[in-house]
Amino acid sequence: MLDVIPKKMAVWQYKAELVPTAWLVAEFGEIPPIIPKYGCTEDEEYTDYDFWSSADVPSDLVATVGGILPPMESWSDDALMFGNVKEDDICLWYDSDKLESIYFRLDIRRFRKDVLEGLTSLANALSCKIISSNDAGIIEPEYPLLVADIKRSDAYKFCRDPEGFLRGINQKPDRG
Repeated sequence: MLDVIPKKMAVWQYKAELVPTAWLVAEFGEIPPIIPKYGCTEDEEYTDYDFWSSADVPSDLVATVGGILPPMESWSDDALMFGNVKEDDICLWYDSDKLESIYFRLDIRRFRKDVLEGLTSLANALSCKIISSNDAGIIEPEYPLLVADIKRSDAYKFCRDPEGFLRGINQKPDRG
């Protein structure tokens, strides 16, 4: 499985991924607070998880996602994409015909409650949790919890105070 969540995205986008609850329990024996080594930076060791390997994917998944955001042309033969890459989008990644990943990005400049509600409904329908890109934390698919995580994100901080956010980047310690 490749690392399908784009490392580069617009600073105003919040990103997250759906992970089946059954996979979490099978892999960790419980639902962990975070996914170890998920979304590490390029200089760190990355663990390649196969979240959807044993999941039952409903036959109406594409139609359900299309009800949240309209289909768009995909730049990859391995993905079905919905929405707009510069705003809100949802991507279904496949390896051959097997679902590999469901991730989404939300445009925090133009927050759409209906899209977030659709994503929490999708996660619940698929018996999934949400992995935050903030810290690889596991979030229950509940609207208020996801909003709280969004408010901790760099995307939210940027949208609230772009100049302050950019000044703060220079003050972060260098990880290299």
